[in-house]
Order: sequence, then structure tokens, then C-alpha cells
Amino acid sequence: DGVTGVQTCALPIWTPSLGTLRELPVPELLRAIHQDALGGVLLLDHGRKKKAIEFRGGWPVLVRSNLVTECLGHHLVEKGLVTHAQLDESVERMRGGEGLQGEILVAMDVLDEDGLVAALEDHALEKFLEIFGWRDGRFEIRRGVHLERGSSIGIDGHPSRLIVDGVRHRYPLKQIDRYFAAHRDAF
Repeated sequence: DGVTGVQTCALPIWTPSLGTLRELPVPELLRAIHQDALGGVLLLDHGRKKKAIEFRGGWPVLVRSNLVTECLGHHLVEKGLVTHAQLDESVERMRGGEGLQGEILVAMDVLDEDGLVAALEDHALEKFLEIFGWRDGRFEIRRGVHLERGSSIGIDGHPSRLIVDGVRHRYPLKQIDRYFAAHRDAF
């Protein structure tokens, strides 16, 4: 600008309703969604992986995945919080109508309530951050709709922090270098 002599990167401040992740990579897509204060659901398709993320005012609030391996129980086993036997018992009790898996695991004294809350937050964040590893795929935005079920994303700070964390932990360094090289004249 005229005051500092610094130009800002000219990324869109509107979000297209359809596109590919090659045209609009995940970090840029999420930035546009936040700038637009989007309310609705972002649908992502990457081969057999599908995710749905609900946004309110540009902030991600819920995430849902079609993969069984991204269920809460699998996450808890992977993190060493429950055993396979405890997971199997909780699934059987869920099928018997005893409630949600987290509630059942608390009733079984496998997790306490604070441990469950922490595990649910970590699980949702992992499902969300996984999309930063997607280099291709399709996206669709459905404005004004909501997810019926999903994992709540607890944001610690601003949504831009999620973007930074996603890039830092899930983006290859080559991809970051290519992005900066392509935009070096924008700053």
C-alpha cells in the first residue's frame, strides 16, 4: 500500500461454489471461506475419501468423514486410550442402544469425562487437518446448509491458526517453496 510500500497477495475474497484443489489449494480455499464469513458446508472429495465441514461465519465448527478408519473408536485405539477389546465392547453396547460411544466408554470407566472431551477435540482436529495433505480432488460449497452430525472442531484461537498448523504439519516443504516462488512478486 502507499503507507508502507508493501503489497499484499491478491487472493480471492470470494469463494467459488465448485472447483478443484489443484485450482484452489486447501489453504487458499479455507482463507477465502474465512474472509467471506461463509455459512454453509464445504464438501471435499479426494478419491474414495470424502469430508464435509460446516462453517459458521467463516469459522469451521463441524467435520464429518466417510471413512470408518476415522471413527472415534479407531482414533482412541490409535492414541492408546482404549484397547481393541474395549472398543469392541463399546461398539456392541452402541448397537444395543445404550448410547453414544464416548458415553459408553465413560460408563465403562475406560475414559473420564475430561479425557473424553480432550479425545473428541483431538479427533475432530485430526479429521480436519488431514485435508491439508490432499493435492487434488474436488470441492463444493453449499451455502446456508448445516451438517446433521459431525465432530465439533474446537478452535484454539483464530481460524488462520488452523491453516498455519495444517500447512506446517501436513504440507510438503516442496509445495510451500513452490507457492512462495510463484507469489514472490506479490509482497
